[in-house]
Amino acid sequence: MTTIQLVQAENIKRIQAIEVKPTPTGLEIIAGRNEQGKSSLLDAIEMALGGKGSVPSVPIRKGADSARVVIKTDGLVVTRTFTAGGSYLKVEDANGRTFSSPQAVLDKLVGALTFDPLGFLRMKPAEQAGVLIAVAGVRDQLAELDSQEQEACLTRRDAKRDLTQAEGELAGKPGPEGDEPEARIDVKAVAAELQAALARRRDYDLLQQQQTRTLEANEGIRRGIVEIEAQIKQLQENVKQREAMIAKQAADAKRVEGRMRDLLDGLPAITPLEERIASADATNRQYDEWQNKTREHQEAKTKRDECNAAVTQTEKAVEIIRGNRRNLLAGLKTPLDGLTLAEDARQVVWGELPFDQASQSEQLRVSLAITAALNPELRIALVRDGSLLDDEHLAQLARWATEQQFQVWLERVGTDGASVVIEDGMVADA
Repeated sequence: MTTIQLVQAENIKRIQAIEVKPTPTGLEIIAGRNEQGKSSLLDAIEMALGGKGSVPSVPIRKGADSARVVIKTDGLVVTRTFTAGGSYLKVEDANGRTFSSPQAVLDKLVGALTFDPLGFLRMKPAEQAGVLIAVAGVRDQLAELDSQEQEACLTRRDAKRDLTQAEGELAGKPGPEGDEPEARIDVKAVAAELQAALARRRDYDLLQQQQTRTLEANEGIRRGIVEIEAQIKQLQENVKQREAMIAKQAADAKRVEGRMRDLLDGLPAITPLEERIASADATNRQYDEWQNKTREHQEAKTKRDECNAAVTQTEKAVEIIRGNRRNLLAGLKTPLDGLTLAEDARQVVWGELPFDQASQSEQLRVSLAITAALNPELRIALVRDGSLLDDEHLAQLARWATEQQFQVWLERVGTDGASVVIEDGMVADA
């Protein structure tokens, strides 16, 4: 760790020629009236160390052809020269050896807030959080958690969309109402049963007709007997023959009658079978509709349940990721106790309040602590708006500089407490 031992500046902005040998640590108050070159001195230090991004469009004092800044530390000599053609940088070590990539050497010496430690106060909350994340060394872990949460939230969004769709489908496919209808009717089986019944009915009808004819014939024979009784004597032989025939036919009729009784006892009802066949289409249609509604309703319910389970699973995944982030932030190592990040890691929190609600004194304390935590090898800080600091904050800044072994270059209007007074681009009384 090192600080600046010497600054020489010539023709930089409002500066004519200045040489300053600051104290190693503590406050180096650059004072004077407005527009005398105070800011130009701090700008010269930043231009020498910060690279081309720190060089304004017109770095050379009006009326001069060239400008130069030399900064000496206990190990390096930095010289940046400006001409109309551009700027040129040379960095030498203590033995006078130059570096082939001089700006890379300087970039390793300074921190992100070296040239404006109070700039942390002017950052947006997300930018402040980014700086604290860098200080705590958890940038990669938080980036990974952010990526995981984003992916899990997208999965949860899709799962909720599928659940909404599944619930809509389930609502559009209500289950059947009432009791389940009787089983489907096997029309072929009932038709076969009907054919058998009809065949048996036909057999019965034929026998009945035969019996009727036989009875009618017997009645005619009996009438013939009455008519020919007068002729009995003459027709005895004929009567005997007819009586024998009657006896035979009576026996046949008796057998037929027994058969008829057998058929009548087992004769099925025809009408119910015909009615069942007639109603088969309606019954089967009702049964099929009931079964289809039951199947579609169950399928929609299953899909709804699967989508609901997916939403629950993704919500658990999001909560696990957020829990991991909370655990990471709970163990966050920051420069000050009570300094941490909000749960979403997008805002700095001091105590239990957002950083921008802290007092000015607390904000200054946090800003300086973060500047030190960035741990630049070159322990300097440039404070340009020192006139805005009251005596209490100025004393606080001085204590911090001593404790942290920092060299703070502070620009301030007036001459109270001045380390160097600048007048008309030169050190006063030089």
